[in-house]
Amino acid sequence: MKNGHPTFGSQWRHHSGRFYTVLGIANIENQDINYPPMIIYVGKNGNLWTKFISNFYATMKEIKA
Repeated sequence: MKNGHPTFGSQWRHHSGRFYTVLGIANIENQDINYPPMIIYVGKNGNLWTKFISNFYATMKEIKA
């Protein structure tokens, strides 16, 4: 993690047991409440997902190498 946020390429496990890789964070510098910071991540099947940062930590655990 960098600055308290997941870093590009970090691996995470959802509480369901599925694994994901972080691709980045969108809107991190934005102050507009209409564009909240979002984690962008991809599953093993190639599907892309986004989640509010606060929600991401509620359901994901980082996998340490």
